[in-house]
Amino acid sequence: MEKNYFKIISLDDSINVCKNQDDQIFFTITNKQWESDFYGRKFGSLQIGNFDYLNKFSYKQIAEPLDELMTCADKKNYDIIEIHIDINNIRIIPILEGAGFRLVDTRITFLTLINKEEYEIMPLSTETIANATLDDLDAINKLTKESFIDNNNFHHRFKDERYFSKDEIVQYYHAWICNHIKDKDTYFIVMKDKGRLFAYFIYKKICFFQGIPLYKGILTAVDPDYRGNSYHLHMQDYLYKQFPEKQFYLDNTTQLTNIATIKNHIKSQKKLNRIALTFFRIRNFQNTINE
Repeated sequence: MEKNYFKIISLDDSINVCKNQDDQIFFTITNKQWESDFYGRKFGSLQIGNFDYLNKFSYKQIAEPLDELMTCADKKNYDIIEIHIDINNIRIIPILEGAGFRLVDTRITFLTLINKEEYEIMPLSTETIANATLDDLDAINKLTKESFIDNNNFHHRFKDERYFSKDEIVQYYHAWICNHIKDKDTYFIVMKDKGRLFAYFIYKKICFFQGIPLYKGILTAVDPDYRGNSYHLHMQDYLYKQFPEKQFYLDNTTQLTNIATIKNHIKSQKKLNRIALTFFRIRNFQNTINE
């Protein structure tokens, strides 16, 4: 193998690693602006240009340019770099771990085509359900904290205390909820019992898939006192009615550890699409492990 067979091209908002011969991209780092602004630290996203192309090379040939890129990223003060890996590409994981990446999230996605005319909508009294407003924010945040932040069985990269403080975790979820209430492409509903908010469900229209609108399930929670009544499925069906299209795709993504939700997706006949793993790397990883 030739030495220095790759080159690093540094740009204002990204760093590319390319093979000298044909300029095929190995890796790209881009800045994650929202996270950088929110946390006051520099976040980056590591992307792999072409897995089929990368598979032509040995572990060593892949690891060397990745290590060089991470050295460059440290010099550019990237505090946390994130990468998402499809389960079909697990060959790259030992190389990522050698460069300092650590597993922080595991997600399973169900992608399902829904035809409303063929779908049986479960009946539900509309007196118990309404669109979320900023007036509901405190009650939603309280239910979110109980259901997710304080739930040791719920794992998510942005509540990992190796990377975020308790305050940062709470602030992240509060901002996430608030942003979706305000978003025009988001369908955010709540359920109340005599004024007490006990459940919510969020879907967001994110894009078109095969020419058909795609709605992504963002988050749902039900107060423990009200569980076991299929409110998750009732809210889901209510939201289907709100979507203007007769046909749409649903993206329901959850953590692999969230067994109850996965069972609900299977029960409602959603179709498995993919499994993805997320890794974080902190700046100056080698200095950290040598201390």
